[in-house]
Amino acid sequence: MSYLYTAEQLSDISVGIPEYASEAGLVLLPGIEIAKSADVEIDSEEVDISAALQIAALVKAPFICTEANIFRVDELRTVPEYSDLPAEAERLVESAERLDGLLMSVTVSWVSEGLSYRWTAQADWIGPLLLDIDAAVQNAEAEANAEYENSRAEYREIVQAALSALVESRKFRGEQLGKRKSLAPLVVSEAGVQELPEDLLNRHVLPEANRIVGAKAYSYEQDFGTKVSQLGAELRKRSDWQRVFTKAERTALALKFLMEKADGYRLPKLLAEEVSAAAVRPIDAPFFEPQSEQ
Repeated sequence: MSYLYTAEQLSDISVGIPEYASEAGLVLLPGIEIAKSADVEIDSEEVDISAALQIAALVKAPFICTEANIFRVDELRTVPEYSDLPAEAERLVESAERLDGLLMSVTVSWVSEGLSYRWTAQADWIGPLLLDIDAAVQNAEAEANAEYENSRAEYREIVQAALSALVESRKFRGEQLGKRKSLAPLVVSEAGVQELPEDLLNRHVLPEANRIVGAKAYSYEQDFGTKVSQLGAELRKRSDWQRVFTKAERTALALKFLMEKADGYRLPKLLAEEVSAAAVRPIDAPFFEPQSEQ
């Protein structure tokens, strides 16, 4: 047999405990609490109050004590887990106000030979109520987690779109490093990337874009560094090169030439100067470093 207790039945049990105790030959001592966790929990759904007190008599309990707990909605709100409830859980708590003041549980406890025993009967509504509240809390947390993951996915998409826009922009990768910060918002906006905070752009997207662009530019620099003479010969044949004569103009043109060869990546000025110098030298002239006069 399984026992479930309505509020009325629980009240009858609470009122009848002194009589049940007397019938079992037990002493009921009011005002005493056994201040330790029970070593033996007696399931009230399987064992009724009479059988529980017979167990107390069987183990020769010197006395029993009892406690009746009243349901208070305000006390329920003081439980840390229920201090900040989502809307659905809060609605359940508010609906439970009709139960305020009802007997929620009855506990009988005793000690015997170093062991602590406890039998607790709860009203049939308290368990489902708490389970429903907990389920509402868990559902809200699951929804919040899902929204968070969705927002993270959207965040990653926006960041990746902004990063791709910068890396794929010839305007961005051809600009000097110090000037890219002011250029980045325009490039991102022209690419159609929206809702990207400036702080996010500057702190996360821009550094990664500079790293990627820098690594690719370095790869071109290493490759072109082995082809200075060949690149100089190619630059020498350009009509725009043949129309400039100052070192500054030729270096600027060589830098533009190298960027065209490097798919728009800006390369070091020093490499442009080396290629420009190679273009100025007569064809087949040996390349050597000038020696200082002794």
